[in-house]
Amino acid sequence: MKLQLVDTKEHIIKIAQGTRIDVYVTFNNCIVAVHNGKFYETRAAVIKEQKNEKPSIKVKPECKPSPNHPWRRYVTAKK
Repeated sequence: MKLQLVDTKEHIIKIAQGTRIDVYVTFNNCIVAVHNGKFYETRAAVIKEQKNEKPSIKVKPECKPSPNHPWRRYVTAKK
């Protein structure tokens, strides 16, 4: 679960990724965090889904020569 730290004015506190903080669960099951000696309330982080779409492979359409194309002038004999 990812949490956001919130100050008393409901502003989200931004912390660099990998920063160590202390997290505590209180007797009334609230989760609080301590960062730089200050206590912050927490709330569940809103996570945006990342689209991991691979670039689509472009498939060339099948090429068919037009009816008057020079390739169509040759006649093949059926056996």
